[in-house]
Amino acid sequence: MLQSRQSDELRQSDARGAYAVDDLPSGAIPVEVASQIAPHSLQGTSDLETWAARSYRRLLDILGDSRRDCFANHQPTQPADHAHARMLLLALLCIPLYQQRKLLAVHWLSLKPDEFALDQLLTAANHQHGLAFPVAALPSLSTEANAALLALLRSLFLCAPYPVARLGQLYEQCLAWAPSPGQCAPRAAPKADGRKARGIYYTPEPLVNYCVSQTLGQLLSDPTQKLLRVPRILDPAAGGGAFLLASYDALLRWVAGWPANSASVDGATVPPCTQRTPIAPIDCPDRPDRPDYPVDCPVDCPVDWHTRQQVLLDCIYGVDVDETAIALTRLSLQLKLLEGQPPPGFVLPDLTQNLVCADALLGLDWATAFPSAAQAGGFDGVLGNPPYIDAAQMSLETPDWRRACTERYGCARGNWDLFCVFIERSLELCRPGGMTSLVVPNKLRSAGYAATARSLLAENCQLVALRDYAQVAVFRAAVYPLVYVARRGKPEKPGLGSPGQDSIFASAPVPYEPVPYEPVTQELVTQKPVTQEPVPYEPVPYEVMETLTEVGRRQWLHAKGEAWWLGDSQQAGSLMARLQQFPTLGQIASVRGAATVAEAYDLQRWICNHPTPAPSDLRLVNSGTIDPYRLRWGDRPLRYLGDRYLHPILPAQHLCQLSPQRQRQATQPKLIVAGMTRRLECALDESGGVLAGKSTSIIQAPNPSSPLANPLATCPDLLWLLLAILNSSLIHWYFVQRHGGNALQGGYLRVGPPQLHQIPIALGEKSDRPGLQQVLIDLAKQRHHCGISQDLRAIREAVPAEIAQLDAQIDAAVYALYDLSAPEIAEIHAEARPQTSGLAD
Repeated sequence: MLQSRQSDELRQSDARGAYAVDDLPSGAIPVEVASQIAPHSLQGTSDLETWAARSYRRLLDILGDSRRDCFANHQPTQPADHAHARMLLLALLCIPLYQQRKLLAVHWLSLKPDEFALDQLLTAANHQHGLAFPVAALPSLSTEANAALLALLRSLFLCAPYPVARLGQLYEQCLAWAPSPGQCAPRAAPKADGRKARGIYYTPEPLVNYCVSQTLGQLLSDPTQKLLRVPRILDPAAGGGAFLLASYDALLRWVAGWPANSASVDGATVPPCTQRTPIAPIDCPDRPDRPDYPVDCPVDCPVDWHTRQQVLLDCIYGVDVDETAIALTRLSLQLKLLEGQPPPGFVLPDLTQNLVCADALLGLDWATAFPSAAQAGGFDGVLGNPPYIDAAQMSLETPDWRRACTERYGCARGNWDLFCVFIERSLELCRPGGMTSLVVPNKLRSAGYAATARSLLAENCQLVALRDYAQVAVFRAAVYPLVYVARRGKPEKPGLGSPGQDSIFASAPVPYEPVPYEPVTQELVTQKPVTQEPVPYEPVPYEVMETLTEVGRRQWLHAKGEAWWLGDSQQAGSLMARLQQFPTLGQIASVRGAATVAEAYDLQRWICNHPTPAPSDLRLVNSGTIDPYRLRWGDRPLRYLGDRYLHPILPAQHLCQLSPQRQRQATQPKLIVAGMTRRLECALDESGGVLAGKSTSIIQAPNPSSPLANPLATCPDLLWLLLAILNSSLIHWYFVQRHGGNALQGGYLRVGPPQLHQIPIALGEKSDRPGLQQVLIDLAKQRHHCGISQDLRAIREAVPAEIAQLDAQIDAAVYALYDLSAPEIAEIHAEARPQTSGLAD
C-alpha cells in the first residue's frame, strides 16, 4: 500500500537519507502553529498539517541557502521566498494526488536524488493531460535543492491520504505564514499574518457544506422550480475553491440520481421533479483502502466522463483577484473531474473561461466573461466567503479603490466593510429567483454601516435561513461569522432561464431606494402612536451554533428593511415591532462616544493614581469599572492601555489636555454606558467630575435651545429616568434581540452610540406615564445609593437582597410604562437575566 507507514520501500528510502518529519531542525514552525492550518478538517490529517507547517519552514531554508550561495553571505528571508515556498509546497502536495490518478509518466520513487526535478514532473503532466498547475511560478533550483525536495516528498507519503480540497486550504494557510505586503520577515518562524492584509481565512468544511446544501437544496428540491438545465454556480471570491469543489460534487451526486433514459446535461431537458431525489446533505463517505483509489472518490462513480466534464464546464464558475488561487482552483476541479473514469488518451478541459482572475467588484465585463449567464439573466446560485477587510484597512491601503466602490455601490455607506458591497454584488450576479449564500461577519445583523445591506436583503430578497457562528471558534482571528441564505426576488417566469430586468449584466446595479431620513420633530419626541396589532412579518429560521455542526438554539429573525431583530416566538416578534414605534434615545438625548483611540493614547501620559483626589480632579472610569447604577472607581482596578490603576485620575492642572468638548462632557452630569459587556450597564455621574474612557458612551440631556427640548427632556430628573430604563430587563432583552448578532465570543455585547441611539424610550401624553416616570426616578435614586455608605461586610451580607428587590420593582414599573401584557412579560422572563451583583469582587 502506497500510503502505508510500514512500506519497505519507504523505509529503505528513509535509510538512504529521506527527510522524515521527526528529523526536522529545531527552528521549524512549531506544532501549535501547524494546528492553525485546518482545525476542523477531515479526520486523519494531523500528520499532513504538521508536515506542511514544518516543510514550509524547511523550504524557506532551502531557498535562503540557495541565495546565500549566490551572495556568499547571510541573507534575510525575502517576500519572494514566501511566494516560492508556497508554490513548492503545493507542487509537492500535488504529487500524491497525481499518482492516485495515474497522471505521472515517471515513477518518482525510482529516481535517485540527483535525477529528481519537481518542475519537470509537473510540466510533463501538464503537457500530457492538460493539467493547470502553474509551473512557471516555481523557482529554478539546484540539484542539491531538488534532492532536498525529494526528501520532503518521501516524508509526505508517510501522511494519511488527503482530498483535493486540502490544496486550497493549505494554500490559504500558507498566506498566514507570509508577512503582510511591504514587510520583510526574518528567517525565523514568521510571526506576521499575511492573511489579515488580504482578509483571507480558510473556511471550515461544515460552513462550506451548509452553504452548498442550502443553496443547491433550494434550487434542486423546490417543486416550484421547473428546471431547464443543471444550475450555474458562481463564487465571486473563489480563493482556494472550497465552495466550487463542494458545489461540483453536489451537482454530480444530483445528476447521478437522474433516470437512465434522461437526456444529457448539455442543453437538454432534465427530468421532472417527481423523478429526482432531493439533494442530500454533503458528507464524507468512507473510502476503500486501496492505494490507487482517490481519497475524494465515492465508492462508485455512476456519472459518465462526458457528463462529469459537461457539468464542470457548464455549471462551475469563479472569480478572484489572486492569480495563484485561481490557478489552484482550476487544477483542483480538474483533479475532481478525474475521480471519474477517463477515456484512454484523455485531455482535461481548459477552465480559463470558467475561473477568471479579476476584481469581482470593479473592472470586470461580466457579460463578455460569462455570456451564458448573461443570456440567462444571471447565475442560478452565488455563494462564497468574501474577504474580511474593514474600513480602516481599506482606507489605509487602497483608498482610491475604496472611493470607487463608494461611488459604485449603494451599500457602501458610512464606515462600510468589504462584506457590504459583496452582498450587493452577489445579488446583482444572481438571477431573479436564484439563490445566494455568503459567509459574512455577524456585524451584518446590527452594525449601522450595514443598514443598507440589511435593507437590500430584506426588501429585494426572500431570506431563507441564517446561521450564527459567533460563539464558535471558526477562524483564528477576531471574526464572528454569520451565514445567510436568500432567494433573490421572485422569478418572473418559471424556469432557470428567466432573464431579469435589473441584472448585473446591465450597467445599473440592483435598484434600491433607501428610506428617507425623518427629521426629529416635537411630534416624534412627544409620542408616536403605538398599536397593539402585530406587524405582519415573515420570520426567518435563525440558528445559533454551539459547535460547527451542532445547533445550540433555534430562534426566528424578523426583518423589516434595515431593522432586524430576533425572537423565540411570534409573541417576541410582535413585541419587538411594537417597541420600535416609540421615540428613540437618540431623539430625546445626546448620545456620544466618550473618547477616540487617539485621545485615549494622548491621555495616557497624564493619568496617575491618587486615592483622595481634589474636587477639581477628574476620576477616570472605563467599561471594566462600570456596573448597573454604580461606578466602581476605587474598588475595582482599571486597566488602561496595558497599565493598572485603582484610583486613576486626571489632575486638574492637566485638564487643558482635553478638547473643550471633552472638558464640558467630563464636568457635567451624565450617564456612562459600558462598551463591552454581557448586559447593558449604565451608571450616573450625578454632579460631573468623572472622565469616561475609551470604549464607553455618554448620555446627556439636550441643550434647552435644542429642537428636542420639552418639559420632560429638559427636566433635571431626565437622567435618573433614563438610568432606570437602560438598566431594566426589558431594554436589555430588546438590545440582545436587536443587536446580539454583533456580539463577540462569550456573549459580550458591542455597545456604542449607534446601538444606543436606537433604544425605544416611552414618553408621551398618556395619562399614567408621568406617575410611572416619577416612580422610576425615585427607584433609580434608591438603587444608585444602595450600599454606598455601608462597609464592605455589610454590603456583602445585606445589600444583594435589597438590590434584587429594587431591580424587580424597576422592571415592573418599566413593563407598565411600556404597556406590556402578561404574555410579553413572560417572554422576557424566559430569557435568563445576566447576574450582576454591583459589589466588589
